[in-house]
Amino acid sequence: MEYINRGPYFFGNVFRMVDVYLIPFLYLVVPLQHFRGIEISPVHSHLQNYRRQMLTFPFYRPIQIDMDLLLSSISKTLAERAPPSLVTLTVLQHKSILCHMEKIIRSADELAVSKKEGFKVIDPAKGSISMQIKILSKNYAQLVDLMQEHAQMEERIVFPALERAERGITEVANDEHARDFPLMNGICEWLKTLTILEASSPDRSQALLRLSVKLRTLQAHCMEHFQEEEQNLLPLLEAAELGTKEQESLVGSCISVMELSHSQHFPCLLSGLLPHEIQEYLGVAQRCQEKEKIQRMIQSLRSADDDGKTQLAIVQKRLPALTESGYNAS
Repeated sequence: MEYINRGPYFFGNVFRMVDVYLIPFLYLVVPLQHFRGIEISPVHSHLQNYRRQMLTFPFYRPIQIDMDLLLSSISKTLAERAPPSLVTLTVLQHKSILCHMEKIIRSADELAVSKKEGFKVIDPAKGSISMQIKILSKNYAQLVDLMQEHAQMEERIVFPALERAERGITEVANDEHARDFPLMNGICEWLKTLTILEASSPDRSQALLRLSVKLRTLQAHCMEHFQEEEQNLLPLLEAAELGTKEQESLVGSCISVMELSHSQHFPCLLSGLLPHEIQEYLGVAQRCQEKEKIQRMIQSLRSADDDGKTQLAIVQKRLPALTESGYNAS
């Protein structure tokens, strides 16, 4: 069926059964966007217009639900069904790492194509190839810091908690951490080589292509490793029977271990997450009730560049209490 934009209802000026069926679903757009990042695509402008108009339907007003009340109710239900805080923290870090890795791979691919096909395909707004390589190197260095601290967090906090459920269960995961460090460090050295090669050197073209291959290998390893953890290891935290207070304490320890990721690199960590995921992440951190750590995270967003300001705006909208000067962790 096609929306007829010649009246307020789906088929024009007549209220029909299609409106009765559509309205309850479209009313859930706000909660879906708020909690899961799902929204009506701008491509479907006609459906967006219909949704805005439906709020004025006389047939709709008597059954309209207060949106704030609905969001509050859903939030409580999700909190009751949420996995252990340690699981949420770990999974969201996985998502951020993979998001940044994908961005870096896209940048490396663009550089390889630019070098191969000539300067005509270079976006002047991004600077020369040499400038872009330096930016790529900086972004990768931040990602490596995040990945190394994430690995330390797992080895020092998460894996010992998992060992309570089954001794020796984390041995393979520990081995995979050790396996990937040489590859990660090798990419760092490869980027250093790229920065000193002459722009006209044919070796730079080959080096850029090799860089993309190395990054994709690392990406494949990370995806496999994270999937293994999320499917087979992290669910065992339920079996470890961690109490609420102990979970909060462990989350606080995780944040302490990942000091750089929750201070200087915190804008980077959050920029790899969607708005509702940022809310989840800070919600978990908030429950550990360590005011100074939360304040340090917020301050890092305030003092960051435009990217950090974007994340700060999301926090101010979704968790305004965290950005207030008199914030109380309790």
